Amino acid sequence: MTCSVPHKAKLLFLLTMIFIYTFLWNSHTSSMQVLTKPPFAEARVPHDIAMLRNLISSKMEYPPRKVPEKEEVVKVDPHLSSLIDQQFLPNIKSPCWYEEIANKLVSNPYNSSYFAKHDKVFKDLLTTMNADFKKYLHYSGGKQFRLRCLPYFYIIGQPKCGTTDLFYRLLEHPQLKYNAFKEPHWWNRRRFGGLYGKRNDGNISMESYLDIFDWAARNIEVGLREGPSANNSALKIVTGEASAATMWDSMTSEFESNTREDGPHILTADIIHIAQPDAKFIAIFRDPVERLYSDYLYFHDSIKTVEDFHQKVLDSLKVFEACLSTSSLRCCAYMGYSTPKSLRIYIGMYVIYLLDWLTILDKNQILILRLEDYSANLNETLHRVYNFLGVDPLPKELEERIVERDKANSQKEKISSVGSMLPATRDILKAFYSPFNRKLASVLKNKAFLWP
Repeated sequence: MTCSVPHKAKLLFLLTMIFIYTFLWNSHTSSMQVLTKPPFAEARVPHDIAMLRNLISSKMEYPPRKVPEKEEVVKVDPHLSSLIDQQFLPNIKSPCWYEEIANKLVSNPYNSSYFAKHDKVFKDLLTTMNADFKKYLHYSGGKQFRLRCLPYFYIIGQPKCGTTDLFYRLLEHPQLKYNAFKEPHWWNRRRFGGLYGKRNDGNISMESYLDIFDWAARNIEVGLREGPSANNSALKIVTGEASAATMWDSMTSEFESNTREDGPHILTADIIHIAQPDAKFIAIFRDPVERLYSDYLYFHDSIKTVEDFHQKVLDSLKVFEACLSTSSLRCCAYMGYSTPKSLRIYIGMYVIYLLDWLTILDKNQILILRLEDYSANLNETLHRVYNFLGVDPLPKELEERIVERDKANSQKEKISSVGSMLPATRDILKAFYSPFNRKLASVLKNKAFLWP
């Protein structure tokens, strides 16, 4: 069985998975059956989960993926043709270049910007910038150019691990404040149209994506006109975005030409790397058990109860075990999007995705954080991020203001209203994720990633 299933075969694949996992699960003991009555509090690891954990452990060691050739990546993604071997301007921090405006400017160059149509704040910003757009053009040899920029850094994951809070705290830094849009999901989804399987938006142009960084670009342009100097802060402006699904999600996995037995051949990581070999990446992980519960509280539309979460955990593990019965661990991690009614248990398999990224990145290009450390010592963690990005230190007063900022996307109220997950659910998930955590701690040489 191939891992990545074309759309026409997806229904058959899902029906097959349902049949397989139903047969397998019903053949186990009753310890994993839905618990409709107490005692939920009797926390223990059911026999079935121990078997699944052992199956995962048996498949955890596998050869590194084969990195695709540049020609293969470009064939899958035509957007890259104008970015490959792009010569970025020297003496500035962000990856920027001058793009010639060949024809006469239209009245509003941002009129077709996709992201402005879906975000009022960003639309208002582009409206303001359009008013004096020509003022920031560059003229050379009788031609006119606009400065275009890509992100210097990407916060690539994971969802419900503090990416939103980190991004908005970073915007308080003077060199980072010109990043106007947090989560475009362009590299992993919207360049192919739609988001998470919804294809009703059409392919979103690279121009729309680059518009996100025009606020930074025009401020960098001002710095270029002033010329290089130690006091020219505009040349130190850092562009970035925080699409939290970038690490694990890749719409290319839905293309038949990208099908492989062990999972998708070409990943979002490959596409960004071809365009920007020197880009920097930040990923935040948290205890995957807590991440999954937060994900459930935030995204699922059902009436939320701890019993409903428990049921969904059991159902999701059934689907995953069925996949493992016929496919590799890596394949099943990337196939998670094929079961939309299940919980996103695959996102917490951090090490599967990290190992793929490390096949193309130097270790100094990626910073891995833990949400637990971020929450316990925010100032110290922010210093790690600042050092990683190479931005200037901040005055003490500004540092204190950033640390005291209210948390973004906190789930405390939802957890308070629904309650903590059941002890039995927690023990099942801890057992399930333990092989992934052990491997992650080994790769990062840090026992903190074992999580208690």
